[in-house]
Amino acid sequence: MKSNKVFEEIRLTVVGDWIPPQLVGALALQRAEVPEVPVRLTEAQLVGEEPNLVLSTSNRIPPGQSKEAIWFDTLGVALAKRSHLLAYPEVPCSEISPQQVIHAQGIIDAKEPWPAEMRRLFLIAQETSEPAAPTFDLAMTLVAAGYGIAIAPMTRLFHYERHGLTVRPLQGKPSVVLAYLCYPLRPLSEVETQFVRRLGSAA
Repeated sequence: MKSNKVFEEIRLTVVGDWIPPQLVGALALQRAEVPEVPVRLTEAQLVGEEPNLVLSTSNRIPPGQSKEAIWFDTLGVALAKRSHLLAYPEVPCSEISPQQVIHAQGIIDAKEPWPAEMRRLFLIAQETSEPAAPTFDLAMTLVAAGYGIAIAPMTRLFHYERHGLTVRPLQGKPSVVLAYLCYPLRPLSEVETQFVRRLGSAA
């Protein structure tokens, strides 16, 4: 006999131009531990007034929400397959400034949290770089073709290794925020609280 109990659903909106891969593990854990609780997953560039949980790769805070950093990463360097910088297991910061650093305008426009740390570390390279590529995909295409290098979170760069480029850690492995979890300004339900815990365990 089936239960008539109605379970609260999880409503999660993902904001930004990409979805962190940690979300896959969190959703799989949610499904394994509480399959009776449905998850409604939506994607948006900006979030309206609906007070659901928000996973954001942007610095923008949705209306009526507070945020906290939930997932972190370290900065890495994307290199062409024949780059001389591949001689370094970890690329020294001193080797970055002479290089052509390719930036993605879409990252800047989306106000992702990590470029500020990149600007702080590589001000000289930023000032001498060519105009930014319109998107991160195009920036990675230029890197793979040998037009320059790119700096971004390692998790983001690994996705592009099959596109003909190589990823190396940046020496010192500077830590950056990868994503924020935004909470509604109300007490979370028990179901939401448990889901937030699962998101944290997927870090």
